[in-house]
Amino acid sequence: MKRTQGFSLIELLIAVSVFSIIMIALSGLVVQGLRLRRVNELENQAQAYAAAVLERFKTYWSVRENYNSYDADLGSATALEPLVGLPQAPAAFEAEGEPPILYINTGCVELNGTFTEDPCAETPPLRRVQIVLTGSDGKVYSDLITEVGNPSP
Repeated sequence: MKRTQGFSLIELLIAVSVFSIIMIALSGLVVQGLRLRRVNELENQAQAYAAAVLERFKTYWSVRENYNSYDADLGSATALEPLVGLPQAPAAFEAEGEPPILYINTGCVELNGTFTEDPCAETPPLRRVQIVLTGSDGKVYSDLITEVGNPSP
């Protein structure tokens, strides 16, 4: 008996098996892509949030009185002044169940480039602030540093 059209059962099973193997491999790529997208979203939001905090410090220190009297004790009202009205932490971090940890390090930079943490002995030519935003898992999502020059003439 001569076959003229169609596929045998063996041919169909091989075709379905090959198709299944390819689809399983592709689904792993899709899952990995979604995971990377989520991490990227967290990093982007962390960068934007840290940049907003840095901008607050730069704006606050652009006023001579604030620059000269800045108190590095982060428990004091003076030190927290740049952070008043800061937007909430990124929503993506809140969705993770734990708020991000915001670490603020401020200090003084002398003309020769030496850095000392606040409090400064006298009004420095530059002030440096570092903002580090970490997740509850300890992963650093943002680490930004900027320096602000003395606005006094």
